[in-house]
Amino acid sequence: MKWQYTKGLHDLGNHCYAWLQPDGGWGLSNAGLIVDGDQTLLVDTLFDLAHTREMLAAYRIVAPHPLQIISACSSTRTPTAITPSAISW
Repeated sequence: MKWQYTKGLHDLGNHCYAWLQPDGGWGLSNAGLIVDGDQTLLVDTLFDLAHTREMLAAYRIVAPHPLQIISACSSTRTPTAITPSAISW
């Protein structure tokens, strides 16, 4: 299967999703979401609150139940945009 690198939410199958932000330049990272019933795992974080809000709005479509953060970590050295106030579901 060939994937297109386009901005937005991509369904990878088996309740796994990717949020892509081409062209991957400075501040345009990607993230993932794994949904298992009423639990979700957010993989990686985005650069700032504006990008994070846009991503979370799309994730709400596929995981409408409330999100509970146990911990958040980022693969970048930039401060994470994920905070309890940023992700109010």
